[in-house]
Amino acid sequence: MTSYIKGIDVALWEPNIDWAKVRMQDIRFAFIKASQADFTDPRFDSHWVGAKQAGILRGAYHFLDPKVDGKLQAETYLRDCFLKPFES
Repeated sequence: MTSYIKGIDVALWEPNIDWAKVRMQDIRFAFIKASQADFTDPRFDSHWVGAKQAGILRGAYHFLDPKVDGKLQAETYLRDCFLKPFES
């Protein structure tokens, strides 16, 4: 029988996540939206910290908008996500 590792994708649409409950549901990882087009997801920081505190592996992503300049989108993602002094 094949087994799978469960994970979730979260963004600003999930404003109040109980990360301890998420972890109790056997969720092992979360992809967390950091930015979209030229704006930062306002829930990114709280989701990032909450997932770590619950022991959930994390990854950040950018939601590409083909109507917005690619360089601007890359700069937004790098500025708002990876150039912050986040803990590992």
